[in-house]
Amino acid sequence: MTDFIETAISEAGLTLETSPADEPDHYRCTISNGRYEMVRTMRMKPDYPPPSLGGLLLYHAEQVQQIYDCDDILDWVKEYDLDLNDHKVRDKFTNLVKDQDALRRLLSDDGFHKMMTGLEIHQAISNARPR
Repeated sequence: MTDFIETAISEAGLTLETSPADEPDHYRCTISNGRYEMVRTMRMKPDYPPPSLGGLLLYHAEQVQQIYDCDDILDWVKEYDLDLNDHKVRDKFTNLVKDQDALRRLLSDDGFHKMMTGLEIHQAISNARPR
């Protein structure tokens, strides 16, 4: 796992509990810091184990990155050339905002910003490597 994710987990004291959900290959995942819980259902590929805490945190950080620098939904739909009239687009934005808020509560504002900065640096380094 990447250092910035391990640091975020350690500094916030995060734990993960998973349990099978109602559908096959779905897991109910609860990330907690002892004061707040983020509960999401995740679908895994068939025969894959439940997600790890680091993998789950990285997944949500990458998803939330879509709206991280956007001021609002108008900024987001313009950035990604999406149709504001599509209710699925509005629902996705709402869910991304909920995930961002949950991550901020879990990590603290400072911890959240450090994780997102670490993600950007990690991606920049990965993109700069010769292929």
